[in-house]
Amino acid sequence: MTWTRRRVIGAALTLGAGAIGVDRYRGRLAGVRSRRHIEGSVVGTSCEPGHRLMTRLPLPDTTVDVKVLIVGGGASGLSAAWKLSRSGFSEFLLVDVEPRLGGTAACGRSEVIGFPWGAHYVPLPSRESGFVRELLNELGLIEGHRPDGEPIYSERHLCHSPQERIYHHGQWHEGLFPFVGATADDLTQYRAYQALMDRYRLRRDARGRPAFALPLERSGQEPEVLALDRISMREFMTRQGFTSRRLLWYVEYGCRDDYGGNLANVSAWAAIHYSAARPLGEDHQVLTWPEGIGWIVGGLERRLAKHLKTGTLAFSVTPARPGVTVDCLDVATGRVTRYRAGQAILAVPKFIVARIAHGFDALPASAAGFTYAPWIVANLHVDQVPEGRGAPPCWDNVIYDSPGLGYVVATHQQLASRPVGADVLQAVSR
Repeated sequence: MTWTRRRVIGAALTLGAGAIGVDRYRGRLAGVRSRRHIEGSVVGTSCEPGHRLMTRLPLPDTTVDVKVLIVGGGASGLSAAWKLSRSGFSEFLLVDVEPRLGGTAACGRSEVIGFPWGAHYVPLPSRESGFVRELLNELGLIEGHRPDGEPIYSERHLCHSPQERIYHHGQWHEGLFPFVGATADDLTQYRAYQALMDRYRLRRDARGRPAFALPLERSGQEPEVLALDRISMREFMTRQGFTSRRLLWYVEYGCRDDYGGNLANVSAWAAIHYSAARPLGEDHQVLTWPEGIGWIVGGLERRLAKHLKTGTLAFSVTPARPGVTVDCLDVATGRVTRYRAGQAILAVPKFIVARIAHGFDALPASAAGFTYAPWIVANLHVDQVPEGRGAPPCWDNVIYDSPGLGYVVATHQQLASRPVGADVLQAVSR
């Protein structure tokens, strides 16, 4: 599978459909060999409700009319619900099979601190991401605006320093590029690559649209730029004369981090989008919280509480005249409700759309063949953050040439100079 421009659309909020969280305060991990007993549990999607439907699809017990039904309570579904509410529309309902909302932006909490089970930061949105800025403003993350109209973000929610470090040659170094020991050619190629990404950030088409933007509909449509979607990032790097092993690792790390792919199976368009859609000069400026994007999920839940229904599995979506019908299983009671909706928003992974939606003429062609890069997130409670030699502990800690993506320190955003109690490390692998 190749990550291309088309796949970026569905990946932005649904990548990583499965996540594993290790929480020492729930259950115990079997088979762990250690001098000390390690408590924890595996946290994932609710499979049991789906297993009930493998032999037969039950008939509805009751029918409910609703103007708009949103299926899926992850970041996508909650964002859709927020925008409807923000626009003055209140006749909608959001359903989700899980007992708690968030999807890949879900989080947990212990007596120490909140911690993410999935996505853990938000890059500063560009001017084109107006709705994202609108949401961040409502959540109190924007304190004002500069003379040029750009937002001033709350320092409390911007990632605290030090932000990033990389482990290489037996010690930690600042930043994510392995500068120590790099040759003159490595450094020349690194600077040339960054200059090229800056040119893509500044590039505009004849209508003034940026070449790379979120949402994608606001991106330019220059044939030369769109052609990048037909070659891999590896081929792009070769054509540009980039051969430095360190630079190739650095660029592939971005592919793995954003798409779960590598230089060979991520298109050049998608890989460049990772850098070029961010505002110039703000490559690594992010908003983050101990519980990751779960902090935003919590803010949306509080605003939308009367429109949310958890423990509800939507298993059949079919066209009706007018509108659409959605059959939903109540996980607790086993009863089925048929919702007759004027419209439905399926804010779920595309492979689920392919299984639950039937009889529609206009389902996306990618729905049936869309595949995902799985990721594993392990939240570890430790007595103290591992420091090691060199640069001090950061928010993001990456090991050069490792199969994993490193770890994030959830307690890094605490305002205290030294967190009280245990620290939480979020280790990520895709």
